[in-house]
Amino acid sequence: MIVQYQKKQNEGLSDPKSKMTNSEACLWILLHNKKLKGNKFYRNFKIGDCILDFYCPDANLAIIVEGEDLYTDFGLEANSEITNYLNSLDLNILYFDSRTILENSEEVLNKILLELSALSACEAILPKIDHLKDLAMN
Repeated sequence: MIVQYQKKQNEGLSDPKSKMTNSEACLWILLHNKKLKGNKFYRNFKIGDCILDFYCPDANLAIIVEGEDLYTDFGLEANSEITNYLNSLDLNILYFDSRTILENSEEVLNKILLELSALSACEAILPKIDHLKDLAMN
């Protein structure tokens, strides 16, 4: 779940995302300390007005954990606005619902690994594409 961060309202209060849900704790156990192919993930990472559940800066990957409200009209509308905002920052985003994380963490990890692999492959190809463009211009 993404929390809209409002500094003035939170001054003197504990971080609204400081306590993890069971699904967030489960995923954090699998991600922290570079356990996922050496990728560093941060928990409750603030970007702009949002606090992301998990963020991998090397892959520019945000992972958002949602509860049952993900499938409500309000949840879908809020996620759409937040997704548009994060996409405007060129972030890659994965959404997972709490139940899937708890019941099928292997599937969740496979999706994260697939995304990390795809992003890594793109990073490896981009310099070659830029080099080819330079050659074509000369």
